[in-house]
Amino acid sequence: MRKTVGEGAEGVRSVLLALDLPALFDESHRSRTVRELIDESGLAKSTVVRLVATLDQRGLLWSRGDGRLAPGAGLPRWAALARWAALAQDAWRLPPEAVECLREVSERSGGESSRIYVRQGLGRVCVAQHEGTQPLRHVVRIGEEMPLAAGASGHVLLPGCPEEFVRTVAEAAGQDEGFVKVLDRRVRRDGR
Repeated sequence: MRKTVGEGAEGVRSVLLALDLPALFDESHRSRTVRELIDESGLAKSTVVRLVATLDQRGLLWSRGDGRLAPGAGLPRWAALARWAALAQDAWRLPPEAVECLREVSERSGGESSRIYVRQGLGRVCVAQHEGTQPLRHVVRIGEEMPLAAGASGHVLLPGCPEEFVRTVAEAAGQDEGFVKVLDRRVRRDGR
């Protein structure tokens, strides 16, 4: 599914885009072409070319010479981002008692994975988990963003939200008015 980089975000758009573009690289996509970045981001070619040039200039992307781009060797900048990531990881580190609760929930559910999500914008982000023992399970990485409108884990974060926000969440997920009403009823029933 194609994700539009910076979609639904607030802030300085060019900064958001510059931060989101490197996120299109992962273990399965260690290098990409400009065309792949355009297709995956949904951005205009001119925007991607400008962002790539800036990120390349700052050492965050590397033009390999074969038409592909890879994460760059801009060590001072990557080191700053690594420090930032370590600070973020430490800020969200659960106390041992909470880690034990996640383990107990997993065991009591017959080996299902247990996770903690926080609401962020129109989505939810996994901040902690205990991986279950079931052979078939949904794998979610810490830091992975998922839609609020999908699944009980998203719905449980909606009680207390204004009705207009619930409607926006459902519409952002591409749901029709019927789903908006069902989601709103579920949210009201569960504690709004």
